[in-house]
Amino acid sequence: MAFIALKPCSFGGQSFRIGEQVPHELVLPEMKRRLISMGFLVEVFPPALEPENTPPAGEDDAPPEPKEKSKRPRAKAEDA
Repeated sequence: MAFIALKPCSFGGQSFRIGEQVPHELVLPEMKRRLISMGFLVEVFPPALEPENTPPAGEDDAPPEPKEKSKRPRAKAEDA
C-alpha cells in the first residue's frame, strides 16, 4: 500500500510534488483518513505479482461478441 500526492505536501522531512508516490511508512495512521478526505493523498494498492492471479495473454484481450437478435416474426395485430 502507498499513497499518491494530490497536492504538494511533506512527510517525515521529505517533500512530495503532485503525482509522486508517498511511502505508507511516512503517513501517520491517525492522519491517513483526514489527509485523504482533505484531498492531499489518494491510497493506491500495488497489483498482485503472483502469476496465478494474472490471466493468460490473449484470453481477456478480445472484446465480447455481440449477441444476435431474435429472428422470430412479429405477431400481427388482428382487426377486431
